[in-house]
Amino acid sequence: MSDGSIEETEMMSDLQLTQMVASDRLVYLRILEGFKNNLTSSLAKVNQDIAEINRQVATRNQALVDGGKAVFVEQQSEEEE
Repeated sequence: MSDGSIEETEMMSDLQLTQMVASDRLVYLRILEGFKNNLTSSLAKVNQDIAEINRQVATRNQALVDGGKAVFVEQQSEEEE
């Protein structure tokens, strides 16, 4: 084999190694992206639940101040949100 052929083979090997590393990184990025999306939607759901509880507590507390006439607001369906 000539020196040019060896250099070309080494370059191809380096290129393939670089492609494998990039592919591995892409897999990790996709997993982390999915985790982030799930975390974001879970956080939004928790915030909605807390806001709902806060509204109900405020309604109850106001009813206690007003003499016990509590009127709870109807929950929104998920399609309305």
